[in-house]
Amino acid sequence: MENPSRWTTLVWNGRTPWLDQKDIEDARRRDPVGAEFDRLWLGKWISGVGGALSENEINGCFTLMELPDKPERGWVYLAGLDLGISHDHSGVAVVGLNPATGMMKVVHIEGVAPSVPNDQGQLEVDGSYVEQLCYGLWKRWRIVYFGFDPAAGGSFMAQSLRNKDVPMKEMTFASKVNQNEMALALVKTVKAGRLQCYEDPEGRLRRDFGKFAIENVTGGGYKLVAVSDEWGHADVGVALMICLPYALKLLGGLGGWYGDEEETEVVDDYKPLTKEELEDMPKHLREIYDFYGEKPKHVKWRGQRDEDDVEWDERISKL
Repeated sequence: MENPSRWTTLVWNGRTPWLDQKDIEDARRRDPVGAEFDRLWLGKWISGVGGALSENEINGCFTLMELPDKPERGWVYLAGLDLGISHDHSGVAVVGLNPATGMMKVVHIEGVAPSVPNDQGQLEVDGSYVEQLCYGLWKRWRIVYFGFDPAAGGSFMAQSLRNKDVPMKEMTFASKVNQNEMALALVKTVKAGRLQCYEDPEGRLRRDFGKFAIENVTGGGYKLVAVSDEWGHADVGVALMICLPYALKLLGGLGGWYGDEEETEVVDDYKPLTKEELEDMPKHLREIYDFYGEKPKHVKWRGQRDEDDVEWDERISKL
């Protein structure tokens, strides 16, 4: 910079005051993760990697105080399997869906640690036990969709389970498309308050939720990342993520669900600028602000399912 006197740096860290409130809310709903919204609309620096869920959002999921011991009327059940062999545990999760309320609840999670020594003395997960576990859960909960990651021999186990009529469906965790769907499914269901979980004795699922991070992918989309620690790489949490995108599709995608079905006032921190703030505003921003003028403070909208939502029985018949 040869002549600093010719340069002026203007910083407006916050929501641009002349933007229409409806545009703000539309942008927020288009980006459920929130990273792009914060960067483009709130002027916040985003590193590209962050926690998938806040502590408050995780706490809001663990509200299920009583677990059913068998399928409930009006509920449909899906499951996910994340098969590990030696370096990681295996994880299984079963989630119920209620089309009448749009709610999802986790009814069973289980992690299987390596316990069987191989020819070199290294402990591995007992594959026969995991297969029996999946079969037993299918019979108990009448599972209509059992997603699995084909890594670590999952395809071979799926073949055996299909021979027993278990509806095994491949859901590769490493796929970019699937990672984007899993990231969006996790954030959408949690932010909409539609996912209920129970506190397992080990705190396993809660711990797994804390391991999830979301990365922005070059060219668009998101990548769900499961961080490893001394307890593994979020095996039970990954199992839940494997079946969550399909659960979301069955419930209509949660297209506009951000609150109750009743008319809801969108919460926003917008306040009219004070006289002092207007006077302190940089000249160029003030000119644009004066051109657009004051905008409405609040907008009301009605959360609802997709307009072309079909009957639940028709969706299940297409499985």
